Amino acid sequence: VLGMALVKIEIEDVQEKLISTSHAIHSAQSIDEILLTLKTPILQMFDASFVTIYAVDHSRNEIYSKIKSGEATSEIRVPISPQSIAGWVALEKRIINIINVYDADELKKYGPNLSFDSSWDKKSGIKTKAMLVYPITHENKLMGVLQLVNKQSEESFSAQDEKNAKIVCQTLGLGFFNQHKLSQAKASKFSYLLVHGIVTEDELNTVTAKSRSDKVDVETLLLQDLGLKRDQVGKSLEHFYKTPYFGYSDSFVLSEQVFGGLNKDFLAKNCWVPL
Repeated sequence: VLGMALVKIEIEDVQEKLISTSHAIHSAQSIDEILLTLKTPILQMFDASFVTIYAVDHSRNEIYSKIKSGEATSEIRVPISPQSIAGWVALEKRIINIINVYDADELKKYGPNLSFDSSWDKKSGIKTKAMLVYPITHENKLMGVLQLVNKQSEESFSAQDEKNAKIVCQTLGLGFFNQHKLSQAKASKFSYLLVHGIVTEDELNTVTAKSRSDKVDVETLLLQDLGLKRDQVGKSLEHFYKTPYFGYSDSFVLSEQVFGGLNKDFLAKNCWVPL
């Protein structure tokens, strides 16, 4: 009974981490943010020693990741080819779960030309052994690669780890796709709403036209006519202006410094809608 209870607790813990990680992916403001900030929760979820999240660069036929050391950020680039395990997974869009990356016979089970690039081991002095590498795709199009190294509590990654990696990579794939779509969309205060399917282009065109004819700001019409929530509109403005959104509160007093250089008469006449 105690064993079953412990298993149940462990499953519930993993499910909570999956939900939390999914939320973090969808809340990210950029691909770089995903590459740099999602590593810790994924490490904890899989009990891995190292994790690398790669995004794809189709123009250079490479996958790349970002590493932050102090204030400096550096980039890792890997060719999409069989010359590395991550590159092979990107090329084939197939999962690899290896017990020992230095076992040539085990590597050949996946492909005759597959090899392990040991240059990182030589530089870091850390020995790679077990590796779970999963392709990140969206609608069967390559978006990146998730690479997990060295399971800490066991010899290798389990079948359950593979299932969890699939869920994480599906979410990452959608997150990367949305970020690409957002970057390609015409920059506006409401691109975020379009990209995430909160409003359609026709709906936005309609309220924009009504805003001009009735001399009412678009934000008001999004709230009143389309029934959007204030935090949805706020999130879109936050994404466009690259600054945190705070909902209106009559108990919160802004510092005088915030209004430096602004025309207070203009604000008093025009900023009457509390988002």
